[in-house]
Amino acid sequence: MQFFRLFMKNHVSFCSMKYLLIGIVILFCWNSATAQYQRVEPKIEFYSWDTTWNASDTLYKVEVHRIYDQMSELGIISLFLTRRERNDSVILWTYEDSLLCDWQDVVVYLDFNKALIQAVDSNQQYEIALVYTLDCTTDISPISRYLIYYNLSTKDTIVVKGWTLDPATPILVSEDNLLFNPENVNDIYNPALTPGRIQYNADLDRLSDSMKSKIYRIWMKANELDKNGG
Repeated sequence: MQFFRLFMKNHVSFCSMKYLLIGIVILFCWNSATAQYQRVEPKIEFYSWDTTWNASDTLYKVEVHRIYDQMSELGIISLFLTRRERNDSVILWTYEDSLLCDWQDVVVYLDFNKALIQAVDSNQQYEIALVYTLDCTTDISPISRYLIYYNLSTKDTIVVKGWTLDPATPILVSEDNLLFNPENVNDIYNPALTPGRIQYNADLDRLSDSMKSKIYRIWMKANELDKNGG
């Protein structure tokens, strides 16, 4: 009888230990899987470009950032223009655009991979142009393209919106036919009307002919990138 009690006690202890070990193994595997799942971070692409130049003994800097969050389909374009003064930097101009796509894919990239900067006169006054593409899409149709222009002298900011070329049939648009005014057509969403063109806006209309031509030429260079595959 005493032997039976001792046997049962040891047997029960052995079974308890066995199931305890099994539970520990299961818990360890679960925690490892959970920890591995928690370590999965959203894929975020970050691209940065910057340049500096001197004008009238003043140092200027332009920074451009492109952020693409694949997990949430978020795209961000930002630009900062700063002027160096003594031991500090003063922000002269900033621009940011972002787009969050719900069930579609976000497309965000910088045409030319940089901002375009050049002097506009002998007084070393500069202008900045940034061309980028940002849109939600589910196919390869033409998508929204933007050209942002800023003049350091006049402090004018011009925002131009249009469309990329059709990837399936990338046909270049002539400068004479570059401007698209939706008031002159019945269907703005007709895909045959918009590829590679600029949508009319009042800010663009009030510019001088020489400035319009400059913006058109930049836009056409972006179209050439589309045609040549980026």
